[in-house]
Amino acid sequence: MSCISYEQSLSFQRPLDFVFNYLADSSNTSDWDPSVLQATKTTPGAIDVGTHFDILLKFGPKELSLDYHVTQLERPYYIELKGMADSFSIVERMRLEGDETQCQLNYNVSI
Repeated sequence: MSCISYEQSLSFQRPLDFVFNYLADSSNTSDWDPSVLQATKTTPGAIDVGTHFDILLKFGPKELSLDYHVTQLERPYYIELKGMADSFSIVERMRLEGDETQCQLNYNVSI
């Protein structure tokens, strides 16, 4: 089995708590990821470990459904999500640092 990994660091002029809450809610993913056609939170209540999301992904000429769930959450510094599709899995890790005026995001995804 082969693995594709991607890493990126981004800076935001937004409060750390705001960025963390926005990213932890994967139903926002279609706002910033052009390959995501639809993202829906399927678990009631606040975002926490175990929260599930249904993600509809454009993957080349196909549309794929991903079962995504939060596997680790350390407010407001770390988010880990895992997704499963029929033919692959994905792990996203987001490390954040900052304060009430700015935030640094270190993003890693492995497919």
